[in-house]
Amino acid sequence: FIPIDGEVYTVEPRADGTTAIVGTVSEQSVITDLADWIPRTIIGTLEQYILIGAERTDLDGAVIDRSVIAINPRTGTAPWAWITDPDSPTSVPLVGHRSLDGHRTLIALGTPADGVPAVWVILSEVDGSPNATLPMGIPAEAAVLGWYDEDRLLALVSAVDDIALIDPDTGLVEKSTIPVSGIPTGLWPVGDGAHVLVEDGSGLVMVRVGALDRRVLTASCGASFVTEVGWISG
Repeated sequence: FIPIDGEVYTVEPRADGTTAIVGTVSEQSVITDLADWIPRTIIGTLEQYILIGAERTDLDGAVIDRSVIAINPRTGTAPWAWITDPDSPTSVPLVGHRSLDGHRTLIALGTPADGVPAVWVILSEVDGSPNATLPMGIPAEAAVLGWYDEDRLLALVSAVDDIALIDPDTGLVEKSTIPVSGIPTGLWPVGDGAHVLVEDGSGLVMVRVGALDRRVLTASCGASFVTEVGWISG
């Protein structure tokens, strides 16, 4: 499920090589044709676009290029593609974290073998074209979870309750903690610059960074059904 501006979309590859994008709220669908690009994964969203991880192969089936393709889910058009370095060992787009204003997406790149984030880039759109920059300050051992507020990223570091707040433009890193009682099975930024959602035990808890505040949101149903959908709007 891909939430953008009050709509929730699904992406469905079709047997003829095209891809259907379906709005589950409006029940409207469009068909997009990515030509010789084969969609492999949903990276996330940027501006009004859905970002698709795709690859091209030669006649023998060997991968020759990988890219992140921006698709307008209302029209089905794909105005641009950001092609990763084919000579890099970490050329596979894995996942993206959309900034709060929607103008930037932090994208993880990994190797074809393990699919573990190894390199991060920040993708944006400038004058109708993709623009990629390298974020600063992300520790090598950190697991980046998303945007903490408008300017900083949230990352889990060494201990289960230790986090880092990272400004990717300046490289400034602030260490803090979250009130958890054990290893969280899920951890997601709220994006308000204060709270984090934690799958703690059998439920979903909202905790305040750097404090002891905990508010139980659900104690009996699976948190994955909430977090897979994400935030429909601000």
